[in-house]
Amino acid sequence: MDSKIKFRLFFLIIFLISTNSNAIEFEGKFLQGHYIVGITDSSAKIMVDKKEVKVSKDGYFVFGIFIVFDQLTLFASSNDIIHLALAALWSTQVVLTIPNKLPPLTRDGSVIAKTAVPKIMVCLSIINFFGAYYVTLVDYIPYEAMYGHILLGIFPLAPAYFILFDKIEIVDK
Repeated sequence: MDSKIKFRLFFLIIFLISTNSNAIEFEGKFLQGHYIVGITDSSAKIMVDKKEVKVSKDGYFVFGIFIVFDQLTLFASSNDIIHLALAALWSTQVVLTIPNKLPPLTRDGSVIAKTAVPKIMVCLSIINFFGAYYVTLVDYIPYEAMYGHILLGIFPLAPAYFILFDKIEIVDK
């Protein structure tokens, strides 16, 4: 190897080792519904989805991954049904992943019923309200099906409301 090449290679290695790099460190899962905690230089500008995220004086920043709002924004601007479908799908996932409150289990599962049933009912409502909307966009589903989906979207909300606001007593026998 030529001495000039060796010198340039040595200079490049020294330069790279001694140069400060701007790095970001993340903690958290990059999954929908999760919060991401990051640390960087306190003077750094962090952008997520073209929006600036506030960085603390110690360099910490937090942002959440919630795709529902993005999909609703895309639907509002493009009127493309796939974005509304994805927002409904991800909303259902969010509702189902809310943890159940599970104090000591009862013999007949009343605690599970009190915490799981409202989530399931809200998900059924989301699915059926989307179905009602979808009927209005296509010609191969009878328009009357929209009313059926609206009813099937409203009915599950009643037990969810009654259970969540202690209007129905759930007893352990």
